Amino acid sequence: MSQLGAVTNSEPQPGAAHASVPQSLLPLLEALLETWREMAAVRVGLLACALRRAGLAIAAMIGMAVAAACLVATTWLVLLGLGLHLAVKNGLSWEAAGLLLVVINVAAFAMLIAAVRRTGGGLLSRTITSVRSTSREEAHEPVAQ
Repeated sequence: MSQLGAVTNSEPQPGAAHASVPQSLLPLLEALLETWREMAAVRVGLLACALRRAGLAIAAMIGMAVAAACLVATTWLVLLGLGLHLAVKNGLSWEAAGLLLVVINVAAFAMLIAAVRRTGGGLLSRTITSVRSTSREEAHEPVAQ
């Protein structure tokens, strides 16, 4: 009986020290998990804020692009109207002047399409190729277990 009292009140046995470690680590683990939750919540909040700002920036860019496109289109129409007026004033018939302006318009459209394909078409095809090759590589990788 005295040995039992001495063991429980004074010196812990080697096996008893291991039993008390998980109990003392449990509050630390709970605090660590709570800190991770708080950090994750802060990171998600920052991500939401960044995505909101990015969305607003993209909306502003799209709005500016639409406004610029409208200005370019009206300028082009004014130039076509001026060309039609000058062609008729210099003795061409309305039909010939209109046909000439349609040919000029189609030629400008073809040059624009060629410029887009030359500058942006390669970028798009390289992006599609890299996405396809990445998906093929992922499909052939063994699944880690």
